[in-house]
This record gives sequence, structure tokens and C-alpha cells, in this order.
Amino acid sequence: MENNRNNLSETLFHTQILETGLKQLSLDSQKAILQAWVDRLDELNKKDKASQISAFSAEILEKLLGYNASGNTITIKADTTPDHFFDLLLGQFKPANQNAVAALKLAESAGKESGISSEMEKNFKDEAWKFTELEKDGFYLLTDLNEIRLYPKNRKNKICERFVLSEMLENETAFSRFYLLLNAINLLSGKTAKWLHESAVLFLNEKLRTSYQTLKEMYGPVHRGIVTGLDAAFVIDEATKDRLIKEDPRSADILKPYVDKADLDKWLTDSRSLWLIYTPENLYDIENYPAIKNHLMPFKEQLEKRAGSQKWYELEQVSAHPESMFATKLGFSEHSHNPTFAIDKNGGVYDHTGFYTTESDYYLVALLNSSVLWYLIRNSSLKKPDGTYELSAREIENLPIPDAPGLVRGRMGQLSDFCHDAVLTRNDLIKHFRGMTAYNLLPEGLSSTLTQRLHNWFSLEFDTFRSEIVDSFKTDIPADDIQLWNDYFYQERNKVFNMNADIARSEKEIDLLVYELFGLNPDEIDLIERMV
Repeated sequence: MENNRNNLSETLFHTQILETGLKQLSLDSQKAILQAWVDRLDELNKKDKASQISAFSAEILEKLLGYNASGNTITIKADTTPDHFFDLLLGQFKPANQNAVAALKLAESAGKESGISSEMEKNFKDEAWKFTELEKDGFYLLTDLNEIRLYPKNRKNKICERFVLSEMLENETAFSRFYLLLNAINLLSGKTAKWLHESAVLFLNEKLRTSYQTLKEMYGPVHRGIVTGLDAAFVIDEATKDRLIKEDPRSADILKPYVDKADLDKWLTDSRSLWLIYTPENLYDIENYPAIKNHLMPFKEQLEKRAGSQKWYELEQVSAHPESMFATKLGFSEHSHNPTFAIDKNGGVYDHTGFYTTESDYYLVALLNSSVLWYLIRNSSLKKPDGTYELSAREIENLPIPDAPGLVRGRMGQLSDFCHDAVLTRNDLIKHFRGMTAYNLLPEGLSSTLTQRLHNWFSLEFDTFRSEIVDSFKTDIPADDIQLWNDYFYQERNKVFNMNADIARSEKEIDLLVYELFGLNPDEIDLIERMV
């Protein structure tokens, strides 16, 4: 039999996904029906197409697989669409619902040729996907009475699951798979489509995690930030930091920039000017830092109740390699809705919800922020009730890292660096506009804290921004300044939008490069992009 396909031996359904369903099957009576059908194949091949379709419908679809061509619940009917490409439609056909779950075409043999030739299949592929009556996750079926090919409608690569009825007489596993996937209950209820999706996910995960070194193997371990045991005592703001240094200049020796989960974002670690009293176990004598001691004294009773053997003024838990925290590193948050990987050039100390690796590789941060790696991270992380994902050091360490060619690595590094700088510039612009708003429009005596809507001013229209000013500041923009503020608002907002567009284009290019690194096909790419 002629066929130019190279993947007829491949399967769309992963055995692991079907395992439970296969164990529950007992098909003795169905096997007798199959035997009777195979015995009739030579006879059927001599009949006209109408007789073949009628026999296939009655014996295979109805008697073997459980579809109904009559009665109260019709699940099989002739194709009556105007173009009439298909011969039979499968679905739950009711007056209010005529959409089919599957559409079947009988492959007509040319002369004495038997089997589904490459020409037959090409014609089928050219025409079948034009059919618009199928459910979103429906299937196309092509058969020559002995072989049945099952094509998912929603695949860009028009590949199939192949069943050969005559071979199933000697292969119970193949017969069980055929029956499990194509019987009326499973196909029409959506179970077959569900198994297809779950199989695609499992096949993709296996592909992504095979033949690549892990992040830990290439870049070393992932470290967690520090545990203070009482943030209220050890974490201070800029004003408190300045006061402590003024009281005792030696305080500066143990005050370090502090980074918590609010500071960790995609491409950029953006400090909110918090500081940590850095007193790891057995490193400093608090008596040498009187200003720090005086600051901590009101918390002494609470600090002494913490777990561990540390002194009352010492941090509860610090990384095994604390010196690595003060260098440039790649950091990310333990809890996030989206990727938060960024190169941290500020040497900040992370709180216990922050992770970092000491390798500050721009190629690596681009890879980690890509859709492919975020897809893997989501799939291996616990999803919290608030929709965030709880990342673990172990899962990040086990991520696959392709060894990219030099040009690709360099380009991804450039794009990563660009995104870092663009996010920094954008955030500074947003902060500057907030400052201008408070400085110019906030009446004296009111709190300088902006509302959430004013904080995110760039997501508003000017009229909404102005209304929020009135509601929040209890005063309107001066009449003579309204046009100036309108122009300034849209000028700055457009800058934000343009920078977001530039960042999005760079991220898209990174994704395309990563897809190529992993050798992904269009369906695998589509699956990733739908799931992230």
C-alpha cells in the first residue's frame, strides 16, 4: 500500500493517560463482532459505496461502538451539508443541537487498489478541515473499512491515530485502545478529547525534559533568602536607616539593601528603599553597634521567643553562602502569577520568599522568562487559592536548559538586557508622573499616599484620572491647567504604552528562539501559548 507518511507508527494518546481506562475493559463480545467484520472485508470491498457505508455504520459504529442511527437519541446520521464531503456524522443530535463531534469519510479505492493511499489522504486533508460543523475539539475519521484514521480537528499538524481492524484480532491491546477511544460514550462525552489534551501535555513535558542538562547542573544550586523571625524589628525604611547611621556611623556596616516579594518582578528587581539589619549568627557583637541595639531593644522579648539557637539580636536563618547575596545575581519570587526572573545588580538581601542563583547570565534569565520555561514551572508548581504559583528551589534547579549556539545565546542576552533597561525606564517614568501628581495637585495637609487608581494612572483615561483627583484630593485640577495636564498625561501614557510594546516584541522574539531551541512543532507551541 502506497503511503508517504513517516509517522503512522506514532500515537496521539499516551499509554499512561489511557492506562486506567484500558484496565477496566472486557471486550469478549465485541471481539466476536470484530471477527465477523474482518471475515466480510473481501466481500464488502466488492460492493458499491452506499452498501459499504451502510454496513460500516451498522456493524462497526452501531453494533461494535454503540452509536444509534434511530430511536430517541440519534448519535449517527448521514452528512447532509451542502458540500457533502463526509459520509457520516457522529454526535448527540437533537433539535437544538446539530453539531457533530466527529465526521467520517469512506476512502474510495481506485480500481483494484486497496488501502488508504497517500493521494487519498492528501485529498482528505485538503478538504476535511474546511468542514465547519464540528465541535471545537472534534475529530475527522477516514476509513477504508479495515483501517480507521482519527484526526483531531484542532491540530495544525494533520496527524492521526491509526487503527487496523484486521490486526486487532491478534492484538488485544490495540483493540482495547481502539474501543476505548472511539466508543460512543467516550467520544461523544468529550473523554477522548480530554485524553488527547492530557496526552499532548505529557508528550510535551517528556520532550522538554529529555536530553537537556538541568539548571543546577549548568549553573549550580538555587538559594533561598533569609528568615528574620521578626520583620518589624530587622526591616527598616530609608529614614530609619539614615537616623541610625547619624546616631552611629558604624551602623552602616550591618545595614544592607533589603528585597522582598513586592520588589521582585519580571526583568527587574525594583527596590522600595527598604533596609535590613544584617546580623547573622556569630558574626557581630551588638555591643559594638549601640544605635542598632537601641533600635532592637523594644523587640527583645519577642525576638527571644523565636525558634533556633541564635542570640536575640541575630537573624533567625541565613543562607549557607551569605556572601553570594551581596553580588550580582539572578533572583525570583517564590509566589507569583507570572515569571519574576531578573538580574539583580543591587546586591540586595532577599527575604525568605525570594530565591536566587549566583550566576547572573542574561541568556538564562531570558530562558526562564520565556513561555516554554514558565509552562514547565506552572505545571510543576502548586497553584494557590489566590491564583499565584508556589515555586520551589528544587523544581527550578531541575528545569531543562538547552545549550544554545553562540549567536542565539548572544541575541537572547541582548533581548534580556534590553527588557531590563526598558522596564527600569518605564517604571521610573511611572514613578515620576506619580511624584508630579502629588507635588503639583495634592493640597497641603493631605496624605501624600496615592490611591490605587492614581498609582496605576497609566491604565486610565484623562477624564477618569481627573475624576480620581477630585475624589481623592477633594479638589479639581485648576481650570487654566486642565489642557496642560491632559497633554502631559497622554504624552507620558503613550511613552509607557510604547515601552510595553517594545518589551512585548522582545519577549516574543525570545519565545520564538526558545521554541526553536527545543525543536517544538506548531501544535506544541500552540499548547504552550494556550496554557500560559
